Amino acid sequence: LRIVLLDRRVVKTYRIDGSKVGSKADFFTEIGRAVNGDGGYFGSNLDALADCLCDDAWAAPAGGDVPGQVLVIGGSAALKTADPEGFDTLCAVFAAAADYWREAGVPFWVFFDLPADGLADLPILPA
Repeated sequence: LRIVLLDRRVVKTYRIDGSKVGSKADFFTEIGRAVNGDGGYFGSNLDALADCLCDDAWAAPAGGDVPGQVLVIGGSAALKTADPEGFDTLCAVFAAAADYWREAGVPFWVFFDLPADGLADLPILPA
């Protein structure tokens, strides 16, 4: 998946494989792998994840402008089913990161691979 903005900036896309996630620790391992490669760190709890998501170091590791980021989370239905409350909290963390980057003028999107009937259950977050 390659996303190019109208001004021709290429947005960085990270794929998280939810099928490899059986616990919260697995989620943090998988997002670390997706963003930073095998053995990569990207938080070990939701507070640390929030810090990582709002850190320019991951968004533009070579310095310079942050072009934007997209997280694509496959197998999201299993994550949501295993821990519905935790999934809602995770959505809130992603929403806070989206707000942070929006204020900085940087695109940030998170896409969940959910069956159509799962969309109705996503939490409604304040605008």
